[in-house]
Amino acid sequence: MNQTLPIVADNLPEWDSRGHEALKDWLSSQPVSVLVEFLMESARNDEVVRVVLRCLAEPTLSGQQNADRLRRAIQFLTSVPNPEEFPHRQSDQIQYRLNWLLFLLGAIWNRGHQNASESVELALERSEIRAEKDIDSEYGSESVRGELLKLLCLGCARARPAPMALALRWARMRRSSRLGWFDDFTEAYADVLGADGLAAHQRALTMADETLSTD
Repeated sequence: MNQTLPIVADNLPEWDSRGHEALKDWLSSQPVSVLVEFLMESARNDEVVRVVLRCLAEPTLSGQQNADRLRRAIQFLTSVPNPEEFPHRQSDQIQYRLNWLLFLLGAIWNRGHQNASESVELALERSEIRAEKDIDSEYGSESVRGELLKLLCLGCARARPAPMALALRWARMRRSSRLGWFDDFTEAYADVLGADGLAAHQRALTMADETLSTD
């Protein structure tokens, strides 16, 4: 007698510490050619993987081309998937994209990408906008914010960006924020901004307030 196969598979292996270590050991034992083929197949069948790996695979592009590709990748990874494409797993797909976003940004930090600081700031802004539209708290917005802030802190400590330009960018981000993600930047990164940067940040906020009050 024919049996109807279940729509959802049961008894799949859980992703626990034991499974993590077993997979890590197996991958470590494989020749590079097997790992390359595995990633190529993943990229062919998964748009998220393809976008991230393409972004990392062409460091020889010009500075502007690199910046444009990285910006487009961040915009894609922080977008909300089409509900028609993922009607029952939209929240899972959002979290999946954010996990790859953190991987991509961590990789460009390690590579010393010249646009790394601005890229994390863009990811923060877009993640906040996406979080504002989310209803489901399982999307992990706060944890993503925390990981992005860690990357930003490490990057600022390494690259030491110009405090004045940084202060003005952060003031703009704070004024446009609707969830308060950037309210504590001046306290958290006072050492990075320095006295001049903190003063410039406050002046920019004051000018924005005055402009709003006269509109």
